[in-house]
Amino acid sequence: AGLVIVIALAVVVLVGGGAAIWWFASRPDEAPPAVEAPPAGDATGPAEDPPPAAAAAAPISVKVAGEPAQWIKLQSGGATAAESRGDLDATLAPGNYTLAIKIVGRPAVKADVEVGDEGLALECASDARQNVKCQGGKRSLTLKP
Repeated sequence: AGLVIVIALAVVVLVGGGAAIWWFASRPDEAPPAVEAPPAGDATGPAEDPPPAAAAAAPISVKVAGEPAQWIKLQSGGATAAESRGDLDATLAPGNYTLAIKIVGRPAVKADVEVGDEGLALECASDARQNVKCQGGKRSLTLKP
């Protein structure tokens, strides 16, 4: 009796599987929906908006005199926007950044800076209190641990 039940189940599975394969194979492939070309516009139609202009990049230069800089970073929102071992030369979009400098053998120091359209150029040197003082044009900045 058990053998008859097993054979009956095998027949049902084989017939059912064959029917499923036949059903899927006989279905016509669904064609993707037709894409209509836009009608040809006349020359007097409204013009499309131009793509937004990319933000202008400003030159960045941070030089450290005296003791060597292990690295210099400009960060924005916790992410590093520019980084260099030694002096930093880069181009970045104007905005607010955190300038961080690590002098060999000293703790890292940092301060907030604003990069304008004209860019940022700083000459920096460490002092005896483990700070780094930077000058650039009319800017004076002290970076502290």
